[in-house]
Amino acid sequence: MKAMNKKVTSSPFRISFIYALFAGMWIILSDTLIESLHLSHTLSSTIQTSKGLVFVIVTTLLVYVLTNRFSKTNKRFNSVLSAMRDINQLILREKDAQKLLSGACHILISNNIYKDARIITFDNENQIKYIVSTDTSDAFNAFKEKLIQSWIPKCIKQTLSGDTFYSYTKNTLQNCEECPLKSLYGDTSAFTLELKYKNQIYGFLNLSVEKEYVQDDYELLMLEEVSRDITHALYNIENENRISNLQELYNNMIDSIDNLIFVKDTDFNYIACNTAFEKFVGKDKNNIIGKNDYDLFEHKTADFFREHDKHMMLGNESLSNFEWVTYPDDSRRYLLTVKSPLLNSQGKVIGLVGNSADFTEQNHLYELLQDAQSLAKLGSWEYIVETGKFWGSDEAKRIFGLPMETEFFNIKFIQECILEKERVGQAFIDLIEKDVPFDLEFEILPMDGSDRKTLSSIAKVERDTDATAKKVTGSLRDITEQEKAKTQLQISNDKFEKAFNNTPNIIVLSNLHTGKIYDVNASFELILGYKKEDVVGKTTFEIDLWHDIQDRKKYIESFTRNGLVDGEVYKFNTKGKSLITARVYASLVHIDEDDYILAVADDITEKEKNLKLLEEKKRELETILQEAPNPIMIHTQDGKVLLVNKIWEQLSGYTYEEIDTIEKWTQKAYPHKMSIAKKGISQLYALHQKKDEGVYEITTKNGDTIFWQFSSAPVGMIEGKQTVISSAMDITELKNKDEMILNQSRHAAMGEMIGMIAHQWRQPLSVISMNVNNILLNIALDDFNAIEAEKFSRDILEQTAHLSKTIDDFRNFFKPDKEISKVKMQNVLEDTFAIVKDSLTNNTIEFTPSYESESEVYAYTRELMQVFVNIINNSKDVLVAKKIQKPTIRLRIYDDAKYVNTEICDNGSGIDEDILQKIFDPYFTTKDEKTGTGLGLYMSKIIVENHLEGIIEAYNKTDGACLRVRLLKCEIKDRLT
Repeated sequence: MKAMNKKVTSSPFRISFIYALFAGMWIILSDTLIESLHLSHTLSSTIQTSKGLVFVIVTTLLVYVLTNRFSKTNKRFNSVLSAMRDINQLILREKDAQKLLSGACHILISNNIYKDARIITFDNENQIKYIVSTDTSDAFNAFKEKLIQSWIPKCIKQTLSGDTFYSYTKNTLQNCEECPLKSLYGDTSAFTLELKYKNQIYGFLNLSVEKEYVQDDYELLMLEEVSRDITHALYNIENENRISNLQELYNNMIDSIDNLIFVKDTDFNYIACNTAFEKFVGKDKNNIIGKNDYDLFEHKTADFFREHDKHMMLGNESLSNFEWVTYPDDSRRYLLTVKSPLLNSQGKVIGLVGNSADFTEQNHLYELLQDAQSLAKLGSWEYIVETGKFWGSDEAKRIFGLPMETEFFNIKFIQECILEKERVGQAFIDLIEKDVPFDLEFEILPMDGSDRKTLSSIAKVERDTDATAKKVTGSLRDITEQEKAKTQLQISNDKFEKAFNNTPNIIVLSNLHTGKIYDVNASFELILGYKKEDVVGKTTFEIDLWHDIQDRKKYIESFTRNGLVDGEVYKFNTKGKSLITARVYASLVHIDEDDYILAVADDITEKEKNLKLLEEKKRELETILQEAPNPIMIHTQDGKVLLVNKIWEQLSGYTYEEIDTIEKWTQKAYPHKMSIAKKGISQLYALHQKKDEGVYEITTKNGDTIFWQFSSAPVGMIEGKQTVISSAMDITELKNKDEMILNQSRHAAMGEMIGMIAHQWRQPLSVISMNVNNILLNIALDDFNAIEAEKFSRDILEQTAHLSKTIDDFRNFFKPDKEISKVKMQNVLEDTFAIVKDSLTNNTIEFTPSYESESEVYAYTRELMQVFVNIINNSKDVLVAKKIQKPTIRLRIYDDAKYVNTEICDNGSGIDEDILQKIFDPYFTTKDEKTGTGLGLYMSKIIVENHLEGIIEAYNKTDGACLRVRLLKCEIKDRLT
């Protein structure tokens, strides 16, 4: 047995064995001790005597322990058996689940068998159903509250994960720290058993039991039996309640139906009926059940009913008939009665079921309108193409809420009524211009202010001999009141014929008894290639319509068994022996006192091909996505990740199962910027077109950092959720390359800076040298003048201060930027000019700034200075190389709606158009190898566009070239992010 997988750890036999083993060891050791130590005769005698005494004491103690143990065990065994008997008696009489569980708990603690007992059960959704206990303490109330909040106690987890039907916890204070009941057990143990029946766990029984009984084999067997009995009782109570509810539901259901419903046995006695049938008979149910038709109706009526019953039972198939009957209040009703065999689970007929529907009103309408059938144009309309005028029948006018006296439909009124104007209008145009079939359902708001209606409209276009559209004829059907619309279509034969022949579905009407075709519609002729006159009067077998004769057999069997065919798919032969696939619906109709099968077939040949093609394309797309070289993820607005491809898993290190939600992905990939990443992703679901998101820093599973450049686009709706596809490009190597090039650019800039330092130091050093020489000369000539010496010294100090400031300017230029900050472009350009001014002055280049902006931008100041130094130095080199007369560099800082623009222009004749687009390429230069690296403007572009998310552009003006840097204003960037 499963319960015996764990062996008992304490029993009388084990304790006895330990005592006996101890005594035996003492006797053996004492003999060995005497022999090994060669003790004296007196001492040996003393040990022998004590050995006998020990044996007597141990034996006496063993007998006492065994006797006491068996006495206690037997008493407890009887108490447990008594509790089992009481629980079984409780199960027999108690049919309320909660009372049963509560009673069982109280029985289990009676006679102090167990200290406390509690039972927890769950429903089919694993929600707490019952929590009962003998414990009424605050701790137990706290325990219940935790359970309700989906907390699972450790004892239940332990039971579920173990190999047996039970588990126990010896020390609850140490092992059940979260449990409010941990201190209630005292020196007892927590013992938990599964309540399980037919492999379904209904709940758990938890007991407080003394440790010595925790794993007693016999007590475990009894507890297993108790838990099984309680669970079986719960199972039975649930089934009884379910049957009772079904019976009540059945009674309520048939009583809520207006149709007359009744059931008879094979002796034609009534065994069930609904309230409507009671009203028809004029008696209550108690005076109907057990009676037959001769007990309830006059003899002639009873004969009529009995004859139909016998006919139905003899043929063992459903029969229907219309009949006039008289109610107890002498009113006459025209009923459609359908009687069907009532079968048991073995398929044996055990009676019949009748269902009668009141068609009195419909029959009255049919009789009234049948005479006017040829004159009525119910629900039809015409459109004269040449004049643009609509004509509508009275029913069409009524549907649109127009006055009956209206001669023509007014196109303005019609368009105002139709809610989906564009779709319906385009379909109408496509019908006239392209012969696209017009078969639409749409909604209108009638002009008379009545409720919104849903209409179905089918139309055909009539053309003259040169295919010019002359007239469009159509039908309207108000499917808001479906049954009424069907009745009106049946009454109006003309409208029925139009609907019959204009429908795109194949319709076949064949005799139930002979199988011969009675009628087919235009779609049958069009799709299958047969003329109506070629098939009427023949069977589908005779015209070889069925591609597989077994399909015909299945069709007949389905119709015979169910009285209808509901959407079965079959293949058919056309006249030209090609194949079509159709979904068939068939039902029984009664026409001219004969039974016919009305079969409607939907040609799904193209749809089936398209579905197969779609499935193939889906597989191809999945293959393309999985094998794509760039990482791809498809995710939905509710946070689910539908797909990540192989390269995504490979580069990030995470499997799909580890990142199957956006929550998991952002938590792992953006551990320090999770909230920012989630916010950015949430904004993607409002996209209407592709969006480039920029570069993100990704943390891989092994802790590495990689850089992905993301772009996303909307996919549409999948399972009702907005869906987005995000693709990435791993630019980690490019990022590293950019850093390398940036370092190269900095080194190149350092070389240029050293040249500038040399230029700026040359004059101060000359002044210092001249002043020192003057002082030395005065000393040598013994013509020392203190006032002149002080003047020379002050001049030297001024030049030294200038040299020191120059060093500080260049040192600050090369300091790395650690954080982005708000800056004004004027301040950046003034610091830049301090670095390059001497170089410009030495080359007689005029620098004219114009500061027209007070706006701030976000920037790394040193990187931005490097950009402007590169641009100004390039302009300087061009002006010097071309030996421009009056060389000038113009600076202008100004605002537009979004950007702060910094424009630097020179009068160096401009840049050739064929190289203008290349100047930002890496290693492209027009200078010689000694003076040009081709990195300056490339790194300027990297800094502006990648680091600062701005724009840098070059263009020519009248007298020279311009470079413009555009950075977003702080307030604009804050709003966007």
